[in-house]
Amino acid sequence: MLELTNSCNLDCIMCGNRKTVRWRGFMPIEIAIRVFNELLENRIKNVALHSTGEILLHPKLIDIVKEETLL
Repeated sequence: MLELTNSCNLDCIMCGNRKTVRWRGFMPIEIAIRVFNELLENRIKNVALHSTGEILLHPKLIDIVKEETLL
């Protein structure tokens, strides 16, 4: 799993994210690209782009996915 963001716009009662004290933010696109390159170098073929946050909130999600498909 790769957590591109831990931000979420929901307040689901069953989710622990709403009680987290971690800083909320978005992974910079440069780091995401570097991670994808390292995954390829290590022959990792599958990665889940979620964890505790809502990935669709990432402002650069489309750019990250486009870049990843070009690798």
